[in-house]
Amino acid sequence: MLIDEIDARTAQVDSLEREVGSLRTEIDSLNAAALAGQGNALGERAQLLGVRTGAASVTGPGVVIELDNAQDMGDLAGGDPREREQAERGRVRDRDLQVVVNGLWQAGAEAIAINGQRLTALSSIREAGAAVLVNFRPLSPPYRVEAIGDPQKMQVGFATSAAGRYLASLQQNYGVRASVAGADRLELPAASGLRLRYARPVLQPSTPSAQSSKTASSSTQPEETP
Repeated sequence: MLIDEIDARTAQVDSLEREVGSLRTEIDSLNAAALAGQGNALGERAQLLGVRTGAASVTGPGVVIELDNAQDMGDLAGGDPREREQAERGRVRDRDLQVVVNGLWQAGAEAIAINGQRLTALSSIREAGAAVLVNFRPLSPPYRVEAIGDPQKMQVGFATSAAGRYLASLQQNYGVRASVAGADRLELPAASGLRLRYARPVLQPSTPSAQSSKTASSSTQPEETP
């Protein structure tokens, strides 16, 4: 059956992602060892870029926002179409998660994940039928949005933002269940599916003697005629 095939493929993808995670950890260790001989500044820069791009896992305090469908949604598969339409309004949609995530970025989040899916500049939050897709992976409610950063600053910034008012409206008008809480420690995984697009070698600083030699050498080269 199609459902059995979908379950089998999903399990296969999960297994491959675990393997990718293990290999990524090994690569991170090798990178750290290679950068150790290049100086602290280069290592710190690589670590910072890894956090910003989502290529590295990150740990720290932050904020957790949980969203779930309204409790009285009932059976959407049958019944009065008007009742189904009303119940659909209590379902957490892709645009709801988009608003919440953008509000957290605006409030100062340094890294965000939804149900363990790390968000990057290339991430997408979309909808396919009744499923919400994050990084092209279907997620099921409740949706746990974890954001690393200053917990107090983010909670205040989010609550007073348009995203905070939007979330409050979902709760009051459509019965969407939501909670916002600070966390002392969050662990967000690295993003999966990232590919290296551009790279360039790190140039070693030239010594004065090498620079003088290079200048003298270049000055002895004959000029090319047109």
